[in-house]
Amino acid sequence: MNLLQGIKVIELRDEKTSLASAIFEGLGAEVTRINKGDPFLRRLLSVADLLLDATLEEKGKDEPCRINPYLTHVSITGFGLKGPKKSYLTCDLIAQAEGGALYVTGLPHKPPLKLAGKQAYRIAQLYAVVAALLGLRKRRLEGKGCFIDLSLQEAVCATLERVLVNFLREGKITKRTGHSSDENFTIMHASDGFFLVSQKWQQEVLQEWLQQEMGYKLQQKENFSEILGKWIGKTKREELFYRGQTMGFPWAPVATPYEVLSNPQLIARGFFSHSSVPYHIRSSQKSVPARPGKKKATVSQKILSGIRVLDFTRVMAGPYATRLLADFGAEVIKIQNKKTATGAEDNRSSYFQFWNRNKKSITLNMARKEAKELFLQFVAKSDIVVENFTPRVMKNWGLSYEYLTNFRPDLIMLSMTAMGQEGPFSNFTAYGPTLHALSGLTYLTSYDDKVPVGPGYAYGDVVFGLWGVIAILGALEYREKTGYGLFIDLSGLESLCLMLLPELKAASSGELKNEEDAAPYGCYPCKGEDRFCVLAIFAEDQWLRLCDLAEQESWKRDRRFADKQKRRENGALLDELLSQWTRKHEAESLIKELQGAHIPAGFVQNVRDLFYDHHLRERGFFVPFPEGGKENPFVDTYPFRIPGEEMCFRRAPALGEHNYEVFRNLLGLSAEEIKTLQEAGVIE
Repeated sequence: MNLLQGIKVIELRDEKTSLASAIFEGLGAEVTRINKGDPFLRRLLSVADLLLDATLEEKGKDEPCRINPYLTHVSITGFGLKGPKKSYLTCDLIAQAEGGALYVTGLPHKPPLKLAGKQAYRIAQLYAVVAALLGLRKRRLEGKGCFIDLSLQEAVCATLERVLVNFLREGKITKRTGHSSDENFTIMHASDGFFLVSQKWQQEVLQEWLQQEMGYKLQQKENFSEILGKWIGKTKREELFYRGQTMGFPWAPVATPYEVLSNPQLIARGFFSHSSVPYHIRSSQKSVPARPGKKKATVSQKILSGIRVLDFTRVMAGPYATRLLADFGAEVIKIQNKKTATGAEDNRSSYFQFWNRNKKSITLNMARKEAKELFLQFVAKSDIVVENFTPRVMKNWGLSYEYLTNFRPDLIMLSMTAMGQEGPFSNFTAYGPTLHALSGLTYLTSYDDKVPVGPGYAYGDVVFGLWGVIAILGALEYREKTGYGLFIDLSGLESLCLMLLPELKAASSGELKNEEDAAPYGCYPCKGEDRFCVLAIFAEDQWLRLCDLAEQESWKRDRRFADKQKRRENGALLDELLSQWTRKHEAESLIKELQGAHIPAGFVQNVRDLFYDHHLRERGFFVPFPEGGKENPFVDTYPFRIPGEEMCFRRAPALGEHNYEVFRNLLGLSAEEIKTLQEAGVIE
């Protein structure tokens, strides 16, 4: 659907903006792609709504908005336009290193590993679309455009989910742990390839199943993994996948690119024919008058003030989406109950507190008819419902989107499911590592074809959450213009596959993986324990300056390194020589020297390095948390800055903390009525 019809977007052609412009096009905006310096650019800017730019320097940032004061201008650069590193040369490898993704991805005994594809560029563009849509909404409120400064380094850092949680909440530095982003998951050899299993998921059920399959009892928990591995090794992946999913296990084959492109779920949903956005969208068909322009925002009002969200989401992807909405002013009411408020959803846990700041918590036992009636009263007074159950849950409750629109005709509902609402895998269970495996990210993020590794954190969950925010903000734009609500069917698998499409297509057709036209290009050890830097040499003058800095005149004369092609052909030798040199230097100081000589290089930062990075501190990525106390004094923000939008944070709620406030103020229930419902187990 054309959610953004009428919005005019200009992209100054660059690989750091191409995905963002494709997303806007997929959502119905009118996109014009043009080169910087084109004589028609000024004329196009004068009538545009949005400019996507990755070529900007600070001195030129005000010019587009002088041409058109109504313009929202989003700039994507390596380190942003302000701060000590603003002039650093960058590429995707450097951004992943400086942003912390490299450090936690890979095997413990090997160097850090880059996420497959240009994920720094692509995740930054998801954030750029979010920022642009927020900027367009701010323009409607205030009647003027704005300039938004977005950093690749911060975009990568913002994805680090449990890595940030572990440090900001508990002071722990997450390291490379092996084949999975989660200790609960392991990659094993099936009879026909690699397979992702979770040994701790419903372990008693799995043990009983294994006892039946293997024909003897498990005597000790110590041999459980060994026995599971033997059984996996004798079984084909397809059988393991379907049987495991039938048992509710979030298992999956580690799919090759060819297997991803022939995935029956993706084919059934028509993914490859509409692969610019991962949504299936339908209108409410129940129009209310399009809302006239709202009053201009007051100084204290945030971009999403006045928007109420009912939040049924759990764990990470959904809560991240609704947290972002809450951070920018939406009233997010999280619906919980005692039975499910465990593990990652335990309000007392660090993980819950990290993803649920600025929200309210109420409790409802949705198994009760009275709870559903209360929920419908909330729907009538809300703008958005977000849920990430399997498709059957809302249907079993009798709460389909069509039914909910009887109570709020212009309701926006986002259903975030792992595989989508329909298709052969629609009811399958998945977490971040499952999606990594099915999307090809695990297979492609590897040292070689024999060792698939995958991301060292739940990168896919952040991607999934950001696609959800984009959908909601686009739907709000659509509703403002048409009066119609929307149902958005968002697939986590499709969300992640979109971030890998170029690599999937190239690898499945047998093309060599060559993400950058650079040599040398890689990660090198430095002085100290587990310290590394990255280098990416794109031009011959950079190579010559590197030789000079390393005081290696012989490298210049060596015919094996005469040009990029030769350096690629002799990459193993060159990497060894560079490693001998980098091992003598501390990574951080070496990078300052290299960047000072205009040589593209980056420091592989761990989360502690990120926290004390002067550049990130100066840009305000980590900010004091007023309610954090001594134990949790800082929180992370987002990789973009929207002028005039000061972030204000409240701690995550306790379970049911806002029951009285919400039921009393929003539904008008008396204190006695609330008490009666609590005693009856409806509000629990």
